[in-house]
Amino acid sequence: LISGTKNTIYPLQVENFVSLTIHGKNPDGTAKCMDYWKVKMIADNWLASHVFLKHTSELAKVGWDSMVSSNNNAMLSLVFPVLDPLSGDAFELGSRVREILKFETLASQDQAAA
Repeated sequence: LISGTKNTIYPLQVENFVSLTIHGKNPDGTAKCMDYWKVKMIADNWLASHVFLKHTSELAKVGWDSMVSSNNNAMLSLVFPVLDPLSGDAFELGSRVREILKFETLASQDQAAA
């Protein structure tokens, strides 16, 4: 979504996203992402949840259970663009995001079939 809106009047930036796996920006400006399995491991690992990272593990588990589907195929990530939500630009951004997600979904299905 960041690269797909880069050359528009409403470019999405890392700061516009809230997600379990996005945690900051890399030096090159791309999103710094944690592998989802690492978040799941912190949430489910016995040592993490009972010995080393009890509070962090509890928060990761609540986040995981709230934002990830039971089969781990979908994750809720929130986008907060800096524009009026009822403006024409907002509706145009919504259309662009749907196009990007449709393209990425079809591309991932083609890769899975290969």
